[in-house]
Amino acid sequence: MHIDPHLYRKAFQAYLRKGTPIEWSIKQERPTTHYIWRTRGDDKVRPSHAANNGQVFAWDDPPETGHPGEDYGCRCTAEPAMAEIG
Repeated sequence: MHIDPHLYRKAFQAYLRKGTPIEWSIKQERPTTHYIWRTRGDDKVRPSHAANNGQVFAWDDPPETGHPGEDYGCRCTAEPAMAEIG
């Protein structure tokens, strides 16, 4: 399986910042190209991240906010989008 070094580096940096791995869609069984942005749904969620909630993004074309978990203190996660987006 090929893992994009750019995504791996971002995931590792997030791991070092937060102490837990970010939920990247790099899975052994089914790597995905897209993800669904998920927030924690509480009053601590940034407005820009709340606007991303439930939207589908491509790993190779992140939103202006960056991928979930990249921003300092971000608790958002990426849910793998299993159906191919065309």
